[in-house]
Amino acid sequence: MKKSVVFVISSMLLICVSSGLFWYGKQQIDKQLPQYQYEQVKIDERHPLNNLVPNPACSIKISLQYIKTPHNEASDLINKAISKKLFDKENDLKKQSKVFAKQYRDRYIADIAPLYAQEEAGSHVEGWYNYSYKADGKFANGCFGVLNYLIQTTEYEGGAHSIPMCIYLNFDKNSGALLTADSIYAEGYEKKLNELLLDALMKKLHISKIQELKKLGYLSTTSIYPPDNFLLKEEGILYYYNVYEIAPYALGATQLTISYSDLDDILRDDFKDKYSDSSIKRVINYYSKEK
Repeated sequence: MKKSVVFVISSMLLICVSSGLFWYGKQQIDKQLPQYQYEQVKIDERHPLNNLVPNPACSIKISLQYIKTPHNEASDLINKAISKKLFDKENDLKKQSKVFAKQYRDRYIADIAPLYAQEEAGSHVEGWYNYSYKADGKFANGCFGVLNYLIQTTEYEGGAHSIPMCIYLNFDKNSGALLTADSIYAEGYEKKLNELLLDALMKKLHISKIQELKKLGYLSTTSIYPPDNFLLKEEGILYYYNVYEIAPYALGATQLTISYSDLDDILRDDFKDKYSDSSIKRVINYYSKEK
């Protein structure tokens, strides 16, 4: 009985010590990465088409995180890449957000004012003449050494409904480089990745045949493909298909996550060494180097 108690206590102590060493090692590794501080660009404007009446109007709401410190080449690359992706201008994110808001307002007035004036009094469908644009962007930690940036936009320019969209970016924390598919995969990866994505989609929907997918509305006008929208997460790569990309609006967006172990055969060796190794392996390597 005493031996059993001693064994249990010893096992618990070993687990506690091991856990403590693991978290200490992980913290020391994380401290070697840049520690960014963020601020937000905030714009909240509403512009009536005619200043004499409140409606119709266009509204613009922008809330985007950007790196404030440290101000260096890496943070500058990251901030400008976000501006390029969202506004198609590689510029200071704060300045470009303001430029975009002004251009959106001016385009709204130029495009809609003549159409609205042509309508007979009382026949306007007010909602169709309202425009709105909303963008929210924030940073998140991805897999080791990677900084994710998640943008959600919603745009309405008349019609039956607004269009939601997610835009995902991944940056090397040290260099600020934007990570693309070419940074991740070895040459000739497409066939294997498409197979993994198709398998993940069918498992998500609990079906086993492509014909069943098409009956539901998926892949009716396209074959499966890896979108540019993805997040490098600790557990694997999350792929995000916006509405209309592989399914109609009514089915919404689609998220598929593929584990690094499933992707191992097609990942670049330098990507695996730098980003996708498990936390446990990194901690073991840390203590090995300390010795």
